[in-house]
Amino acid sequence: MLSIIVPVYNVEQYLERCLTSLLAQEYKDIEIILVDDGSEDSSGKLCDDYAEKYDNVKVIHQLNGGLGAARNTGVKAAEGDYIAFVDSDDWVKPDMFSQMMKEALSHPDADMVKCGYCETDGKGYEKEVLFSGNSRQHLLEKDNLCKYYGQGALWVIAWNTIYRSDLAKRVEFPSGLYHEDNYASFFYLYYSRSCIIVNEPLYCYWQNAAGIMGSAEKLAKRRHDMVEVLERLLEYADGQPQLRNSTIYRKLEEGWAKHQYHLIRDDKSITSISKEAKEKIVNLLDFRRKCIFMFILLKRGIDIK
Repeated sequence: MLSIIVPVYNVEQYLERCLTSLLAQEYKDIEIILVDDGSEDSSGKLCDDYAEKYDNVKVIHQLNGGLGAARNTGVKAAEGDYIAFVDSDDWVKPDMFSQMMKEALSHPDADMVKCGYCETDGKGYEKEVLFSGNSRQHLLEKDNLCKYYGQGALWVIAWNTIYRSDLAKRVEFPSGLYHEDNYASFFYLYYSRSCIIVNEPLYCYWQNAAGIMGSAEKLAKRRHDMVEVLERLLEYADGQPQLRNSTIYRKLEEGWAKHQYHLIRDDKSITSISKEAKEKIVNLLDFRRKCIFMFILLKRGIDIK
């Protein structure tokens, strides 16, 4: 069985579109877990209506805790052998899970099956986002798949993937942070033995112009949270010898420095940084960003403690 987890928060306009696409799946051995994350509109009632009408739809109501917390709740409740995530303002093509489950069941060693997606406004615009290479790929690594971390959105997002249940239940999304996918995807890759690629745009990602990127305040929090996510990953990697001495660790460090650079450049409320952080950022930035970063410190009079 496949458990599909749908976090729900104030999406009364879009939830029916999402659920209609899930209920129309060619693959029928599914349970749909709707996690109402403290919605303040009619989304919670819509969830209850669907659960009353369809035996394979379940609802969990909880206080608002954010996307990561809602996904964690769904994972704990999931009874399927495989687990997938679908965002409630998106939808999926009818054969998405039949194609992916076929590959999963044909390759029992695979911990993940990933697919491409299309960006869409729901009004005719579509842009396919695919992996490089063949339409079907079996990626098997001797140690882990971490080398793919950071190689584009397809390796970071959670909703283009089905996970073996034991893998999904081993990884927890951070609560209260944006970029929860960046955090969890690192561990999905680190723990996985192999991954199957179905290189077709089976998931429809709706670009909501009024979404989380629309607010300057939320944009600032996203930048702070990305730095926090990378700091947490570096702290974990520090305790793993096979990671501490790998190119993966360097990649995490460089990502941290780049996001620190963008954060300090754009957040005018930052008036000081530690000497240690400043030296680490300078050592990891490329020459152009290093020059701009030093200029910003001088121009804004940022205190180096």
